[in-house]
Amino acid sequence: VSRTDAIDGLDLSLVGQFPLGETFSLFARGGLFLWQVESTSRDSGGSGRVNDDGNDFSFGGGAQVSLAPTISLRGEFTRYKVEKVDIDALTFSAILRFDG
Repeated sequence: VSRTDAIDGLDLSLVGQFPLGETFSLFARGGLFLWQVESTSRDSGGSGRVNDDGNDFSFGGGAQVSLAPTISLRGEFTRYKVEKVDIDALTFSAILRFDG
């Protein structure tokens, strides 16, 4: 038996940032994760496909450090809920600001 699952989603979150000095801050996020799942299974008897969609909560947090007025680095953990399954994401970002 072979099975393939694909999850697509859109995360709509509010982010609160808490400065802990001039160059370092913590932040928390919470929101709504709109998702769609497509599952395909194949075995000797044939194949089948199931589609499902819905919305669940997402939440997370992280830290940001400013290296210069226009450059920051950020590390973040986010948990997405898809029905009874947790999807965890750990991301690292570089932020470049073009203030005019």
